Amino acid sequence: MHQSRVKITFLSLFFGLNGLISYGQGIVQRQVPEKFSPKHPRHQAGAVRVTPSDTDYGSLAPPDKTLWFTYPAEEWNSQSLHIGNGYMGASFYGGVAQEQLDIAEKTFYAGGPNVMTNYNYGIVEGGKEKLPLIRQLILAGEYAKADSLCAIYMKGTFDNFGAFSMVGQLLLNFENHEGEATEYVRALDLANSLATVSYQLNGTHYSREYFCSYPDKVMVCRFSSDKKDKISFDVNHQLAHEFEDLKYNAHDNIHEIVFRGKLKNNGLDFCIRIVLVPEGGTVAFKDKILSVDNADKVTLIYSVDTEYKANGRNYKGIDPIAETQKNISNALAKGYQALKDTHIKDYKNLFDRVKFTMVGNPDIAKMPTNERVNLLKKGTTDDSALKVLYFNLGRYLIISASRPGTLPSTLQGVWNENISSPWWGNYQSNINLQEMYWACGPTNLPECQEAYIEWIEALVPSGRKVAASYYGTKGWVSHTQGNIWGYAAPGINLKWGLYPVGAAWHCRHLWSQYEYTRNVEYLKNRAYPIMKEAAVFWLENLVEKDGYLISIPSVSAEHPILMKDGKVAKYTDTDGEPGVLKTHIFTVPCFQDIEMVYDLFSNVIKASEALNIDMEFRQKVFEAWNKLYPLKIGKYGQLQEWLEDYDK
Repeated sequence: MHQSRVKITFLSLFFGLNGLISYGQGIVQRQVPEKFSPKHPRHQAGAVRVTPSDTDYGSLAPPDKTLWFTYPAEEWNSQSLHIGNGYMGASFYGGVAQEQLDIAEKTFYAGGPNVMTNYNYGIVEGGKEKLPLIRQLILAGEYAKADSLCAIYMKGTFDNFGAFSMVGQLLLNFENHEGEATEYVRALDLANSLATVSYQLNGTHYSREYFCSYPDKVMVCRFSSDKKDKISFDVNHQLAHEFEDLKYNAHDNIHEIVFRGKLKNNGLDFCIRIVLVPEGGTVAFKDKILSVDNADKVTLIYSVDTEYKANGRNYKGIDPIAETQKNISNALAKGYQALKDTHIKDYKNLFDRVKFTMVGNPDIAKMPTNERVNLLKKGTTDDSALKVLYFNLGRYLIISASRPGTLPSTLQGVWNENISSPWWGNYQSNINLQEMYWACGPTNLPECQEAYIEWIEALVPSGRKVAASYYGTKGWVSHTQGNIWGYAAPGINLKWGLYPVGAAWHCRHLWSQYEYTRNVEYLKNRAYPIMKEAAVFWLENLVEKDGYLISIPSVSAEHPILMKDGKVAKYTDTDGEPGVLKTHIFTVPCFQDIEMVYDLFSNVIKASEALNIDMEFRQKVFEAWNKLYPLKIGKYGQLQEWLEDYDK
């Protein structure tokens, strides 16, 4: 998805500032999400009313580090709030009589080699045999003919590409919650990575607290009130996948339900454990539901995992039963307060490295977040703290969605409400994946980029296969899309799928990690070998034209040019006109390709110099770098997108 066309990526979709962010229309073919329709729908009918009332919460909460609202959420993408630990995430709505947490875990992902025995990373054979002819046609100006060949031989297959899926909905139905709730607050504390819901109902003050711990790999929910015997609720987990076995265990005031099953589509084993630890009251289990009655406080601990492991073979290797058991046992041994303290310490070690301050109107800064956003949209206020809140929220999201040892952030971070998420929840590599990590270096979060780097490392072996199959060369390459199964082939649509500089752009992040950390061992053993191999691919794939080196085929990401009668047509002549063909391969080069290769070569040269190795190879790269086609200025004074001035 091109940055100028779509803004539903992780850093925008999940800002959650009410009414500010909404779905856009993407230029990429949007995969229609498969919605999850549980047996018990959201916000089960009840007699509770939430009445707006005065609260001093805004006076207590830091205005640049707190999202807060005086009503429950109704919509997932624009209103629910999100917690995560890199492995899993939860989106909560804050309903009074019924709370809903949409649970997601990154390895709940359809597709892959477990569906088919001949899984081949999306590769369609035949490209390398046709590539010389395709290049010949392009250089001769036969773009439409080149397009027709590319449409057959330079596309990938989405057989078992898969999609990011939610785990399910965790529904909590509260008893004795009739009447009118006042002093309601739903909040996300960015300074400590804690989510809360609080309200007054029938003379009792109720509080909930949620967090996802990275060190302990669990989600923790705490329910309390200011009076004894007031915590009564049912736990009903509606799964988006079939479970084969459900067990209930109770001992020493610990009550556990264990779901074991297989993911839809690929049969990957999963295990979910939910543990309740009540203080006072009783717990019963019936019809797949845990029921708490008349407790003073309750701690809920949640752990989920699959057998997925990024080994490049069958992508299996984890025992989810043992892994979740270990997580739960360790969490129980710690107890609630120690879990919370460990979580906050781990989070603040990252978040507190940067402090950004702007002074605005203090009275407006005390308002609920949605009211502040509405004032900003009307242009009637100077709420500088809201701008800082955006900055802090961006850092909170990347900390919550991407940590060492986890998969990188999908288009939706680590959050999902669908069985099959929009755009497959893929690793869109023509800007979206990269932009999620742009802030890691500048805002001192290199650890959060580690998940992205680990994913790149796992992608290289299949990238070698793609380079050999489509281009007949050494090195490695990847294109527009990626998944957790090593997909590196072109996409299924040339308009956005044939984007051979995906790997080069990934390598920019390998280099930036070194720029910000100056870790020479990392550069020597991890980053440079991958960067070098990507450079090898381009040394063998650049083509000479007019004494310069260019890329063929070359596609401007998601921006086709138009043809009529075999010639380039003006944009103004084409709407609905017969005989007009959208073509994707141009008079080369697309300067986006050239700039990506320029950046890759530049960084390979600098890395080789820093390590004082590969002098001969460095010279080859330098000579090619020096011959890359220079940028051109177009009729509007703009940097041209293509060699010819086709910009509209």
